[in-house]
Amino acid sequence: MQPSARLERMHGHLALDFTLKQQRTRLTVREHRPPLQVVRDFGLADGTSFVHLHNVAGGVLAGDQLTTTINLAASTKAQLTTTSSTRIYRSAGEQVAYQALHANLAEHSLLEYWPDTTIPFAESMYRQQTRIDLAAAAGLCWWEFLAPGREAYGERFAYRQLRLDCDIYALGRPLLLDRMRLQPSLQQLTNPLYFGNYSYLATGYICRVGLDVAQWKALEAELMAVAASQTKLGRCLWGVSYLAAHGLMIRGLSTNSRDLLATAFDYWRIAKQALYGTSPNLPRKIY
Repeated sequence: MQPSARLERMHGHLALDFTLKQQRTRLTVREHRPPLQVVRDFGLADGTSFVHLHNVAGGVLAGDQLTTTINLAASTKAQLTTTSSTRIYRSAGEQVAYQALHANLAEHSLLEYWPDTTIPFAESMYRQQTRIDLAAAAGLCWWEFLAPGREAYGERFAYRQLRLDCDIYALGRPLLLDRMRLQPSLQQLTNPLYFGNYSYLATGYICRVGLDVAQWKALEAELMAVAASQTKLGRCLWGVSYLAAHGLMIRGLSTNSRDLLATAFDYWRIAKQALYGTSPNLPRKIY
């Protein structure tokens, strides 16, 4: 059920610092303002800090302005996930629900970001801005999963506006500037140029600064083979593309979120073995 309108909109802020102590990455919550919070971090066997991100309000309302800042010190490893889907509630007027994510990765650090699905409710208006800065040898596995709405309530592409921006910089120079603008009232999202017969969208960025082109081309070919096999099954449509340097971008469409998430983890399993020679920790949502 959608929460009732409230007089005060949230201006939440969460600032997380990850530092290396005794060969293990540890979290310091530098700042938190409701509704954003974390309870604690969990140490994984390989020294990674595993953290659940909470929005105790249950979703993002029109007029909310939420910001999360993530700082990884040199040689740290962090894996972040959410406790539930990000629900974007309807806007009665022209106020936009806004969320920003800023990540700064120092030398030889690694950030894995595995959120649950973003669900834009009918009549909602949402904007998300992501900025990621990578230092030398920093690594990134960052995913976003987008639903068409609450399909159980007959809400498929019933939102008013959705804007997703992602900027990734490596060594201070722009590596990727990704812009997505979806307005169902102006675009026929069921057109094959958009979603066609699919409803769910996944976008992933896998990076490690400093690797040569040959390594990325080989990984691109390996992941494209997985994409082709998944596409052949008919439930998903995937593509993999090498960036100008330092990484790959992956995008997929599906009739459900489960297939996207499972395949996204397969991509990362292959990529982490190729980039780091290790297997990834299983994200909570695959348990």
